[in-house]
Amino acid sequence: MSSRKHLIYVADDHPLNRGVLFRQLSATKNSIAVFEDAQSLFHAVQEKKPDLVIFDSEMQGKDMFAEISLLRKQYSKTDLPILMLTKKDSNEYLA
Repeated sequence: MSSRKHLIYVADDHPLNRGVLFRQLSATKNSIAVFEDAQSLFHAVQEKKPDLVIFDSEMQGKDMFAEISLLRKQYSKTDLPILMLTKKDSNEYLA
C-alpha cells in the first residue's frame, strides 16, 4: 500500500460544505486544498494537477459541466478523477 499523500482539491461556494468536506478528508492524511469558487479551483488545477477534484456542481457564476469539458480536453478520467457533488434530492438529477 502506498504511503504517498494524495493532493485533493475541494471547491464549494458554501462555507459549511467546504468545512465538512475539509474535516472529513483531512482524516485521510492526504493534502487538501479548499477553494470557495470555481475560478480559483480551475486556476489551481492549471498550476498544479491534483490527484482528485471534488466540487459542488452548482457553484455560482460557472457552468460546471462546461468547465469539466475543458478539463477533460487536458486530462483523461484516469489522469484527473473528478467527483461532482450536489444537494439536489430529486430523481430527475440522477444519472
